[in-house]
Amino acid sequence: MPRTAGLGFVVPAGRDAHPMDDRKAMDLAATQHSLITHTQALGAGLTRHQVQHRVGEGLLVRAHEGVYRYSSAPESGGQRLLAACLAVGPVSAASHRAAAAMHGIWLVPSELVEVSVDRTRSPELDGVRVHRLADLNARWIVTIDGVPVTTPARTLVDLGAVLPLGSVSRALDRSIGRNLATLAEVRSAMNAVARKGRGGEAE
Repeated sequence: MPRTAGLGFVVPAGRDAHPMDDRKAMDLAATQHSLITHTQALGAGLTRHQVQHRVGEGLLVRAHEGVYRYSSAPESGGQRLLAACLAVGPVSAASHRAAAAMHGIWLVPSELVEVSVDRTRSPELDGVRVHRLADLNARWIVTIDGVPVTTPARTLVDLGAVLPLGSVSRALDRSIGRNLATLAEVRSAMNAVARKGRGGEAE
């Protein structure tokens, strides 16, 4: 008989059903906007065959190569951003316009997925704008609703590469008004980026 296994869907009964393994995977996904990587699924006790079986049954849906979302969960902007970060691996973050939206200092379409990675990688993801930064590290990353996001000060500096000056100025005013960043912090970020040099971008 089928068993309900969290996140609102039913795990089929039979020899391929392993409720405890599914529970571990879904408990982890629940902390990641209902997302799980292939590596994480294996770590939770599922086999490669079981992962593919759940994809075939429609319980898991491929978000990017090696990243899946549980089909019972609604899609969201935060989920799409985190899926992109999980796909490109560690040292990645929502950035530029997407980060500005996460911080509440700029409005963008919810489908805009824009992330940054360090210069050691050059990933290509469908529907994702990827920036390669020479100095991306933990100093410039915070977490918002479970999603790694560049800090407000770094976001404002990066916005200068993709938005007109007037738009960046308005975002700066909002940041200061909401106590997200100070002029001194933004200047410090600008100086740090200038010393390192701005990295290239990949689409």
